[in-house]
Amino acid sequence: MKTAELSTTVIEHWLREQHIVSLAQAARETGVSLQTLSSAVSSGRVPALKMPDKRRYVQLDVVRRHFKRDAWLEKALASGLIRSIPRNTRIEPNLHKAEVEGKLLSQAIIEDRRKL
Repeated sequence: MKTAELSTTVIEHWLREQHIVSLAQAARETGVSLQTLSSAVSSGRVPALKMPDKRRYVQLDVVRRHFKRDAWLEKALASGLIRSIPRNTRIEPNLHKAEVEGKLLSQAIIEDRRKL
């Protein structure tokens, strides 16, 4: 066995041990589209190894964590409240504060207690 063949075998074995796979295989195993995964890697949101053959490889558990669906959707599915989760469903929190006129609730409670 030549040195190049040996090093390739060692690298392939290490990749398998670390659950590092090509983008195409990660897309198949996680259900994330290849285009979405590739975009996440290109933007740096999902780290990847770029090999001499120009292919990019990712760690499966990192991809799964990045694209994890909201836990409450999974629970609703498991309990039978919903039948399926649409593939592109991703709920983002609304970080805008709503403006409310009048007293704060805490101030109203304090004033009510003082009247007692």
